[in-house]
Amino acid sequence: MNGHKNWGLGSWGAALLLALTLRGVWMLCVRPEPIADYAFYFTRAIELGQGLGYRYQGHPTAFYPVGTSLLLAGPLKWFGPTLEVALVLSLVAWGISVVMTYKLAELLSDARVAKVAALLVAIHPDFIAFSSLVASENFFIPLMLASLYLLCRSVLSVQPRWGSVATAGALFGAALLVRSTGLILLPVLSLLLVWAGRRRWLAGVAQGALFAASVLLVLSPWVVRNATELGKPVLTTNGGISLWWGNNPHASGGFPLAIAPPTQDLSTVEAELANNARFSRAAFHFMLEHTGHWISLIPSKFAYLFGAVSPDVGFSLRYRYMAGVWAIEGHPRLGDPSRAPEAEYVLRPLDGVESRMVGLYYRVSGGDLGLLWQQLPWVLGSVGFAVMLVRQAKRRVAVLTVALIPLAWVAFHITLGNGQSRYLLSVAPLLIVGSSYLVVWLMDHWRQSRSPTIASRG
Repeated sequence: MNGHKNWGLGSWGAALLLALTLRGVWMLCVRPEPIADYAFYFTRAIELGQGLGYRYQGHPTAFYPVGTSLLLAGPLKWFGPTLEVALVLSLVAWGISVVMTYKLAELLSDARVAKVAALLVAIHPDFIAFSSLVASENFFIPLMLASLYLLCRSVLSVQPRWGSVATAGALFGAALLVRSTGLILLPVLSLLLVWAGRRRWLAGVAQGALFAASVLLVLSPWVVRNATELGKPVLTTNGGISLWWGNNPHASGGFPLAIAPPTQDLSTVEAELANNARFSRAAFHFMLEHTGHWISLIPSKFAYLFGAVSPDVGFSLRYRYMAGVWAIEGHPRLGDPSRAPEAEYVLRPLDGVESRMVGLYYRVSGGDLGLLWQQLPWVLGSVGFAVMLVRQAKRRVAVLTVALIPLAWVAFHITLGNGQSRYLLSVAPLLIVGSSYLVVWLMDHWRQSRSPTIASRG
């Protein structure tokens, strides 16, 4: 498998066209209203576009990562605050994801592997269903893939590629504004750059430092804004409740709890900060004082993480708020119980076509088929990366850079986080790259094993 560089449309055009067609048809037929964090991103983006700032219940907030709303704000202002605008941006983002999957796989292997990987991302049913949701994953994935592509190009280059490293850092910083969970990967990627340049340690250290500095440069305006308007230099204020969900005496490993879910008081800036600190302290207290119980949750977290069907995706396709998307403003779970009826979930009325499409998604992505889509890429991808590390000696550091991200992602969620299969979608394209390599490699071996038999028969 020898890599070659080609940005020509013929190399990835078919996968791109297929991805856009499948998602375009899905979006035309299935139109879920944003709920939960999707509603938060969408409504905050509208207000950002109106010049009102990133706020909740009339005051500045940092409860959810701002990146998704920032990306949507301008287009929603220019073209109108409609769901259609958000869907078009999602379509563009997934087109970029397919192309960047191809380019990353080609860089690590060759064009055959790249075509298989791009095709699998194009047809993955969860990716298609997710494209019609105002979800942060839709924008995190292309930013992460583009950052990794540039990072790996630098790792594989004989000479330092300062521009690639700086751009990779800026893109990764933007990805962290979309999904702040990726912050755990910053030291991993920076140290890998240092290690990649170990024959010229000074250059390696400089590249690692440049990458980290570029990430922090992108994050700093938001952190400064929060220090100024909220009084604390935080990236988000929902880290506390996210940490607590997976680490408390009533935790199950996933989102079910043995008690009623707690309300997060976001009624004022002070309450939002206190809420974040309180849940953080409670989670760390649990981990330190009840270490055995905390460790015992790891298998359950793993089981929830690798569940066949993401309940979040299916639920989001079928349900809406009683009062519509703006019911997220003052949501009872976010501190205003008096508005509970507005945010009551009700089944959406589905017409014949939409009902059949949603039913098709459940059939393809549920049960045993769902297990295949969800778990097989992780099994094949893990083996594929192991084979790549052995066979791709000249690209070993680049392969390791990509392979460590899913590993760190899972490690975070089964220790500090909690499990839901939706979380795996953010890094699933990387496992698809590893899976595609393994499939092509095995096919090559099969053909080679068949060649002597065919020749002897001839």
